[in-house]
Amino acid sequence: MLGIAAVVLGLGAVTMPYFAAVFLVPAAFICGLFAFNRGRKGLGSIGIGLAVIGLFGIIYVSQEIDRIVKDPFAPSSIRGSDPPVVTLAEYKQIQEGMTYERVQAIVGVAGEELSRSDVASYTTVMYSWSNPNGSNMNAMFQNGTLVNKAQFGLR
Repeated sequence: MLGIAAVVLGLGAVTMPYFAAVFLVPAAFICGLFAFNRGRKGLGSIGIGLAVIGLFGIIYVSQEIDRIVKDPFAPSSIRGSDPPVVTLAEYKQIQEGMTYERVQAIVGVAGEELSRSDVASYTTVMYSWSNPNGSNMNAMFQNGTLVNKAQFGLR
């Protein structure tokens, strides 16, 4: 019975999400040891092996979580490492009074239009440039001229 429990817990440790695996790995390892010592060497060995595989999975995910927590905007193998659309250096080059076309030339790509309003003789348009890691820049233009800019997490 302990051998079967070790294998089931070990399979759970390998296939379950990180937080469930943290609890299943020790249980699979302990059941596998007991089963191995009580003569169920095959099932005990499988349970211990699956627990070890689950342990490696926990270590890998823990390292990724640690890396993301230290620097949430750094490239990660979990999120991918696509190049940024807009950088902090580009953001610093952009100044009030510039046209949308000039800002687009600095960034290198068109922004996504978030909103547009026409009131009296003023046309106000908000554009956004977003990076794969969640950092972004927003820029507000009034009658084609930059009047405000903001950024979050640019590097």
